[in-house]
Amino acid sequence: MRSYWIVSALCCLVAVASHAQQGSPIITVQLINATDGKPVPRRGVLVYRINPDTHRPIVEQGMPLQGTADDDGRVLFPDEKLRSTPSENQSSNSGDKREAVSRQRLSKLLDLQITYAGGGIQCSTGLFSLDEIRTSGVVGDNHCNRKFDLTKFKRTPREVVIFVRKYRWWENGSE
Repeated sequence: MRSYWIVSALCCLVAVASHAQQGSPIITVQLINATDGKPVPRRGVLVYRINPDTHRPIVEQGMPLQGTADDDGRVLFPDEKLRSTPSENQSSNSGDKREAVSRQRLSKLLDLQITYAGGGIQCSTGLFSLDEIRTSGVVGDNHCNRKFDLTKFKRTPREVVIFVRKYRWWENGSE
């Protein structure tokens, strides 16, 4: 009887591990309250891809990516939607070498602008390197509360932590 439970538990672990490997990599944006450090649930986040040459958002269908935080303040975005550029998705017949180099540069140097769209103020700067997010993760700065201890949050690969706060009564949501 005991071996039955052990075998079934191992089968479940193998099934979960294989399912996790089949899915596409995920980038997580976590919203943290800038004053008390608690997660901010059910708020919106927009993610734009930034062209490194023009420093402007890439205009294409389906952008910006939109998401809403769950009860833990986390928003999940598929990595392939953040990585691909319009020129990678379209086949080119011209064979222009400059265009190929530009496409390659775009895919390597792409930055993300993450914007809090949940009725408050974003206390972290919103421009992040996609390569840095993938390799080591990012914990944003907290401009709203300089005394806040950022060491409580570890950098985790494929995760961005940004700090936000509610509008104060005198700000009246006009920003």
